[in-house]
Amino acid sequence: MGDSFKQLLGLSYPELLPEMIKRGWVKADMSPAEMYYWLPISGTERLTTSDMEAWEDVFRKLYDWFVWVETSRASGNVVSGGAILEVLVKQRGQQEAMKFLLWLRCKPDTKDRLYSLLQLLVMKYPTMLQGLLQSCLAEHISPEEVLRMIPVGVKDDNEVLTDVFMIKVWFEYVDFFRDSDRVFSDDAIVEALVQKSGQQAPINFLHWLRREDDMKDRLYSLLQLLVMKYPTMLQGLLQSCLAEHISPEEVLRMIPVGVKDDNEVLTDVFMIKAWFEYVDFFRDSDRVFSDDAIVEALVQKSGQQAPINFLHWLRREDDMKDRLYSLLQLLVMKYPTMLQGLLQSCLAEHISPEEVLRMIPVGVKDDNEVLTDVFMIKAWFEYVDFFRDSDRVFSDDAIVEALVQKSGQQAPINFLHWLRREDDMKDRLYSLLQLLVMKYPTMLQGLLQSCLAEHISPEEVFRMIPVGVKDDNEVLTDVFMIKAWFEYVDFFRDSDRVFSDDAIVEALVQKSGQQAPINFLHWLRREDDMKDRLYSLLQLLVMKYPTMLQGLLQSCLAEHISPEEVFRVMPIVAMKRITPADNKYVWRDIIRKLKDWYDYVKLFQHVHQNVFNDNDVVKVLVDNRGVSEAMVFLTLLGRDPNLKDTSDRMRQLLMKTHPKEMLESCLMADRSPDEVIWMIPISLNHDTWIEIDKELRVWYGYVIRFRQKAGNEYTDDSFVGALVQRFGAEWVEQYISALENISDTQALADVLHRHLPKPH
Repeated sequence: MGDSFKQLLGLSYPELLPEMIKRGWVKADMSPAEMYYWLPISGTERLTTSDMEAWEDVFRKLYDWFVWVETSRASGNVVSGGAILEVLVKQRGQQEAMKFLLWLRCKPDTKDRLYSLLQLLVMKYPTMLQGLLQSCLAEHISPEEVLRMIPVGVKDDNEVLTDVFMIKVWFEYVDFFRDSDRVFSDDAIVEALVQKSGQQAPINFLHWLRREDDMKDRLYSLLQLLVMKYPTMLQGLLQSCLAEHISPEEVLRMIPVGVKDDNEVLTDVFMIKAWFEYVDFFRDSDRVFSDDAIVEALVQKSGQQAPINFLHWLRREDDMKDRLYSLLQLLVMKYPTMLQGLLQSCLAEHISPEEVLRMIPVGVKDDNEVLTDVFMIKAWFEYVDFFRDSDRVFSDDAIVEALVQKSGQQAPINFLHWLRREDDMKDRLYSLLQLLVMKYPTMLQGLLQSCLAEHISPEEVFRMIPVGVKDDNEVLTDVFMIKAWFEYVDFFRDSDRVFSDDAIVEALVQKSGQQAPINFLHWLRREDDMKDRLYSLLQLLVMKYPTMLQGLLQSCLAEHISPEEVFRVMPIVAMKRITPADNKYVWRDIIRKLKDWYDYVKLFQHVHQNVFNDNDVVKVLVDNRGVSEAMVFLTLLGRDPNLKDTSDRMRQLLMKTHPKEMLESCLMADRSPDEVIWMIPISLNHDTWIEIDKELRVWYGYVIRFRQKAGNEYTDDSFVGALVQRFGAEWVEQYISALENISDTQALADVLHRHLPKPH
């Protein structure tokens, strides 16, 4: 059969072409150009008309040719898309070729082929892109389908620039499509990109768009949506960013952190953690991205509140906690207004104040460190209160532990000192400092040094020291603390500041009430170098607060303190010695104070029999107050019938040890010999008559001097009457008889005998 006949047959009956190829009548490897001449289309002129029927006729004939070519390809003939396009463009021109390919959309079995041909057409003739898009827009073709027509991701010598141009034009098409009141969401854009080139390709396309500044915001939004819909893309995105040395700040704008979905928190945790890993890789490649830059990126990402949320979510990752705390501190330090939001967020998540403190920039250096710390630590205390108000437990002990864990042993002292600037925090400060020092006694010196540097009054410092706070070893702890405080007082005074002993006493009373200072000062008795100071302070204490005296004496008795030592803390010690010339009111005050001490002596003797006897009492009185005051006191003591014998006994001891001073005092005080006779130390049971006479001669001498001073008003009858009053008439008669047998006493015996009262 001749070729001309076959061509005529093919032209007349194109539907027979497949059978003709099968029978071998037509070459299976016939080129598209050859096939073109076999069909009626070859005789059709290029169209310039707008007549749709003419266009339809041409497109049908081209379609026959296209089917023949595709059938030939299906039969094994190698026909490239380029060869097809070459024939179309050569025979029909670019516009007609494009229109024909778009017309093929009505043939469902050719769609995949037409997309690849359109991509090839636009790639070979980029100027056709605008015409293609205008035609698509006129036909209301979805951007998703249009993307399949555009050569994005198709290899050529200038792949990147071509893709950037193509994808940017496609975005413009999307915008025009939307402007014509048609819907094509960002979600649909992402889906179209994924359908176009798989999961990795959209990341590349969107990266290329970074070269277009006016596209960046759109890029970030789409990348977030892309990664949110396909989380498995995240690693590819980050690797691509790292390869292009993209700053973590910009990368964060691509990640869907804070974008709402059904599982928002977990998604964010995954995303933000991956971003931190990106930051680390970025730094490992010798690029700089500081923690400060991290914070700035987070703030730029989602405003001031969002970074707090992101960093909170990271708490679910144990290996991220330390980094979290550091970043939160930096975040709040740069944006102090965030602190309240942070604390509210922590409270909502029931985060322990201990952990919250690790997030707050306390002790972090900045230009205004102290004031910043005061603001931060005060806010933290408020958080503790809110935490407690929500029926959660966080004790003061836990507060102290948190402060120590935060910044070591010295720092909490500084933090709490700063709170002194807040008057409403002072009481809490004192309580916490006491607990702090009680738990960590080694902190005490640091506390005191810090106080001294700030010129804090010892009175206030004393409120910070755990004196009187119960623990397992209360007394020893108090001794250590109170002694250290006294050392602080001395240093304070050495720095030319005034803090009197009177102020010390006031501080003690303010600290723990009237009884406690007595206990504190007693404990100091264990320190020998503190005793003198102790006595002075206790004297002052009792003088200022007389009602404390009984408590002091009871405390001394409980600790078995000797009356001799107790005398040193009595107010009497601070008073000057008096003479008979002083007025009676001074004497009354002295005697009253001595009586308080003697009451303690009696109690002590009752508890400790034979431990502190009359000799000891007399010695203390004489050593501390002198013979004159001792004599007066003991004399007045005898006015109590129950103490008459005791008074006489001790006055006799006083006369025995200090006869000269005793008689001089009695004479100055105009003591009658009738009274002085009772002070003469005579033992009727043990002394001989010679010894008795020797003691009485002392009294005789006093009688003579008294007569000289009183103008002989003291008669012999009074003289003998005093002896009878003291020893009894019978004893005086025996004494007279004894005197008659002693040389040089005959005259005295006669006087006594003459004036001895006659028995009735």
